[in-house]
Amino acid sequence: FAQSHLLDLNRLADLIGRRMTAVAQSRLREILDRHGLKQLPGLPAITRSSCLYEEQLLQQPLLLISSGEPGLLLEVTREDFL
Repeated sequence: FAQSHLLDLNRLADLIGRRMTAVAQSRLREILDRHGLKQLPGLPAITRSSCLYEEQLLQQPLLLISSGEPGLLLEVTREDFL
């Protein structure tokens, strides 16, 4: 599921029974500043964020995940990601 895709949050709520919302810009800035990052990393544990992953990602042998710094990706194997 690429970053360029839209996510239907209402449909997601129907599927998982939990309402998730996009992070407000002001809250995002607080999170990034607190952790010294320029963009939100692909590893939610770093910022203690809730996260759902597209099932197809878990079928890939290798993932390239945003590190929180523009242009710097983390290479993670499926086993390490799970």
